Amino acid sequence: LTPRARRKARKELRRPVRRAARRLARSVEAARIDGAHDAWHQARKDAKRARYTADVARPVFGAALSAWRKRIKALQTELGEHQDAAVALPLLRELGVRAHLQGGNGFTYGLLHGRQAAYAADARHRGVDRWHAVTTGTRPAWLR
Repeated sequence: LTPRARRKARKELRRPVRRAARRLARSVEAARIDGAHDAWHQARKDAKRARYTADVARPVFGAALSAWRKRIKALQTELGEHQDAAVALPLLRELGVRAHLQGGNGFTYGLLHGRQAAYAADARHRGVDRWHAVTTGTRPAWLR
């Protein structure tokens, strides 16, 4: 084993969890400023990374990290809902244009596009609320 593998798991696992948490914080703040779908998608991917990192460390750090991980998972879920809606938007626009060009009525696709855009916005707002819960909820002191 390497010298690092001989160290205590409590000490060794803090660094990757902290790193994932910092990366997530940067990407959420960037998404809040930028507002673009791609920025929110990056925040979702970073939430997934933080959650999986916490999964590895959870047996060592217990309930406080487990509670933090649950809030990260809720954030990831909301951002996944946003991503699903964001992916549907260009497809709905394309379908509406195709229908119009073929002599059909693209109005229904426009309505669906509007609903998906609203759903994406709602998911972003719920994601911001979830992020607030992540930053204010119970977590190990070393993760603050």
